[in-house]
Amino acid sequence: MGRQVGRQVGRQVGRQVGRQVGRQMGRLARAVRLGSG
Repeated sequence: MGRQVGRQVGRQVGRQVGRQVGRQMGRLARAVRLGSG
């Protein structure tokens, strides 16, 4: 039971983290493009 719950929680957390990471990555990519371009 604990394992299944951990899996679901991990999935949700992974989704949220992925969103935040994607945002930061987009910001960094933009900054790098502007800085190097």
